[in-house]
Amino acid sequence: MPKGNPLTRTVTKERWNRKTYAVFQVRIRKDKDSDILRWLEGKPSRNGYIVDLIRKDMEGSKK
Repeated sequence: MPKGNPLTRTVTKERWNRKTYAVFQVRIRKDKDSDILRWLEGKPSRNGYIVDLIRKDMEGSKK
């Protein structure tokens, strides 16, 4: 079990996350894009799925 103050651990983790990750927010309409929502919800990792799509698109653009 980790030692130390839980609040200190949380603050440290939040700082590391801010320094390490970029966050992009995407809004998807529930009424018009429900098929997309269902598709994404069925993926084991939405982040991984979206990153893979972007990488494939980047590779396609190089050709």
